[in-house]
Amino acid sequence: MLHLKVLVPESRDRSAVLILSDGMNRIREDVGAASSVPKLAAAHGNAACDPLRPWGHTPFGTYRLLKRASSPAGCDIEYGSKLLLFEAQRGPALEAESFGRLAFLLYAGPAGQDKRLRRTQGGVRVSKTMMNEITTQLGAGGDMSMHIEALAAPAAWWQFWKPKYAVQPGPLSSDAPHLVSAPLDEASLIAELLKGTRSRRSQLATPNRDADRNRWLRDSGSSDSQSYRGGGGEFAGGGASGSWGQAGAARPAGVDAAGRIIGATAAAGIAADAFAAASRESDAGGGAPTASESAGGTGTNTDTSY
Repeated sequence: MLHLKVLVPESRDRSAVLILSDGMNRIREDVGAASSVPKLAAAHGNAACDPLRPWGHTPFGTYRLLKRASSPAGCDIEYGSKLLLFEAQRGPALEAESFGRLAFLLYAGPAGQDKRLRRTQGGVRVSKTMMNEITTQLGAGGDMSMHIEALAAPAAWWQFWKPKYAVQPGPLSSDAPHLVSAPLDEASLIAELLKGTRSRRSQLATPNRDADRNRWLRDSGSSDSQSYRGGGGEFAGGGASGSWGQAGAARPAGVDAAGRIIGATAAAGIAADAFAAASRESDAGGGAPTASESAGGTGTNTDTSY
């Protein structure tokens, strides 16, 4: 499966390092942007660009490709020609769902006038070259995952080190996104793409429990007429059967394979019957014991109120 790793400086003030791979095969490295525009986020009540909240930076975590689509007419100036919709699977990205961030866009779009990648409205921007590589590798029905995490701080200048990646983070463009109002902003496009789309997690979930049960019965050699028997062999020991004797051995009256469970239930029933009888006798007696009755006992008052 195709995988895109996005390494983002924690300050979000520089470009991200993108690594596209398929299994152990590293296909391409490039720079991208996973940082939102602070001024735009502040205008929507998220001045800190909190990744968990709408219009914030793209949150860290693991994602899975949910849908592919062509950009609406007139949107090339912001998103390029293709839109990839991702759904969160794990990490902070999944937590962001509780704040209304149900999916995230990955797209290309032109660079700024300074030839640098522009920031986003909360998604991930890649170069046109990287987008072409992704769509080529995906083909007609390919699948893709994406993982976003913090980029480790570079080594100090005095340390002997070799660059870990073929590309290095650089400044982001100062140009703002072009389409920031409904129905062409990122949030509106995401809402439109989600219409009639099943969650990826629900697609991966088991749709038919009866089919799974029947398959288990078939594979295990079981049938509906057979019942589960715990204990792990002829001698149950202290296992699931709860019985210490040999399987099939005679048991005292009132005791079955559940052992003490039946006994405890019976004891509880006897105690309840005794209590009910005592209550009836007390009602028939018409009052508390006399002084002579108390004196005839052990000298200790055992009367209890319930």
